[in-house]
Amino acid sequence: MPEERKGALTPDQEKTLDKLVKLNNKLAEALDGPAISLIDNQGIERILDAADKKNPEIRPVVLEVVDIIFAGLEEILPEEE
Repeated sequence: MPEERKGALTPDQEKTLDKLVKLNNKLAEALDGPAISLIDNQGIERILDAADKKNPEIRPVVLEVVDIIFAGLEEILPEEE
């Protein structure tokens, strides 16, 4: 079953991005995951919706590019301890 995608990222891609973003402040580090999700699910989704109105073929292209980028990022992530 494919992952539910809202915005440009899948939930697993949001987790990957959260692992890549390391902040020095514990509070900021605790909030970066929810912030990534909120920005993607609300902000990026609105941008994609607006782009869909101009060209309905753009979303699949954007999502394919995002998937390719994250496939590469997941390869360079260090193993969790």
